[in-house]
Amino acid sequence: MNQQILNNRYQLQTRLSKKGARHTYIAKDLTTHQPVIVKVLLFGPEFQWQDHKLFERGAASLKTLSFPGIPQYLDYFDTELDNHKGFAQVQSYIPAKSLQEQLQAGRSFSEDDLHQLALQLLKILDYLHQRQPTVIHRDIKPSNVLLSDRTGNHVGQVYLVDFDSVQTGATQSDHTMTIVGTYGYMPPEQFGGHASPASDLYSLGATLIYAATGKHPADLPQKDMRLEFASQVSLNQNLTNWLTWLTNPNLDRRPSSATQALETLENPGQLVPQASAAIQLPGRPANSNIMVSQTDHPKTLEVLIPPKGLPPGLLLLFILVGTPISVQTFKIILMIFAAFLSGNLIDGLILLVGLPAIAVVISIVILPFARRLLQQTKLHIDPDTITATYKFIGTRHRSASRSDVQLISKQTPKSATRTFTESTITIKTATHTFTLPAATQTERDWLIHTLSQWLQVPIEHIK
Repeated sequence: MNQQILNNRYQLQTRLSKKGARHTYIAKDLTTHQPVIVKVLLFGPEFQWQDHKLFERGAASLKTLSFPGIPQYLDYFDTELDNHKGFAQVQSYIPAKSLQEQLQAGRSFSEDDLHQLALQLLKILDYLHQRQPTVIHRDIKPSNVLLSDRTGNHVGQVYLVDFDSVQTGATQSDHTMTIVGTYGYMPPEQFGGHASPASDLYSLGATLIYAATGKHPADLPQKDMRLEFASQVSLNQNLTNWLTWLTNPNLDRRPSSATQALETLENPGQLVPQASAAIQLPGRPANSNIMVSQTDHPKTLEVLIPPKGLPPGLLLLFILVGTPISVQTFKIILMIFAAFLSGNLIDGLILLVGLPAIAVVISIVILPFARRLLQQTKLHIDPDTITATYKFIGTRHRSASRSDVQLISKQTPKSATRTFTESTITIKTATHTFTLPAATQTERDWLIHTLSQWLQVPIEHIK
């Protein structure tokens, strides 16, 4: 480090980390002669515009915050470093090591320590989540939790840092979903690009489990996406149940707020709720005819996809193509009867051969195309099963267990043989595959994120 000076004020001293185009330094404020943290985003080879959006959002959010466990915003400016232009934000320096560093150095945490950690972090989250608009951190993990030295029986002052992944109420309606977070500490819904206050609570629970076990959550046994940590620790049953509650993979079975989690933690005799209010599903896009409804008792989701219908141009095409085929089929049938009645068996048999060819054309070309436009699909998801009902020239039912569920988004673009972009959603289980159509990309994105949030599974994108 050549101790470059940024903005004629901040002398860089030590680089703490580098994540793509983002660099974090300890620097000296030459005006106050105090250490500060300087984060720099450079327009270099690793720069992505998504980094810029998150960087600015993090700085703007931090500027509005004032709480003992959160770093203080100090400055923001354009800069140049290593021959690359960029932006820099300055925060107060916190003289404390991260929870991850302390664990790696051999520090252990008692049950009382965990309780104190949880209380302090929940008070920070309660402050963030009650802001207007709500502030969701989205990347709570041991390296983003700083902890000062122990004093007596006090575990130390806790700080939550790194607001580069923050989401605010003003950005939740943004249709360009941003998947941020850290594997092992992210709840399932964040894999689908959605986060809520309960998502931060999951990350908090996973962080505390790491502090209790010394193991990364991804290295712990799992069952039905639940972290199986109880056998790895010696905690009382109340605290174990509470951590299990926070890290429930089902969003609707976690505490609904930091306030609720805090009240339950401070009252050990209080029962941990097994379910909370209905899941807050994404709002349906304008001009979509798909209907989505949910019930609590039992917990079910129903999706009704009406027929797309025939656009005027295709309706005219169906009339122009279908009418001659129908007329020709009727003529052939009459000619077959006439041939047999007149005794011309050979002519009748020759004409009879033409009927299968017409049937093949109808079954291979016309029916699949008509089904895609005229079929009604109803999807019913309860705690145990997924059932699809298809209505088109009759009704078909398919049902499967909710085991090994995969959620796949597929978009087939226009090509020489395809005149339109086709968007489909596929739900794969151990025994069945369900395919759902979507009229537009916006409708597909909304529906698949709704299903991801409900099923608590990540989205797999295929092109």
